[in-house]
Amino acid sequence: MDELMNFQKNTREWVEGMNKEFETAQLQKK
Repeated sequence: MDELMNFQKNTREWVEGMNKEFETAQLQKK
């Protein structure tokens, strides 16, 4: 159970990081 929670937390942080990088790339294109 603990490992699953940890995995979900890490995945959420990773997704947030990817979203930030994507938004930054979109802003630079304009």
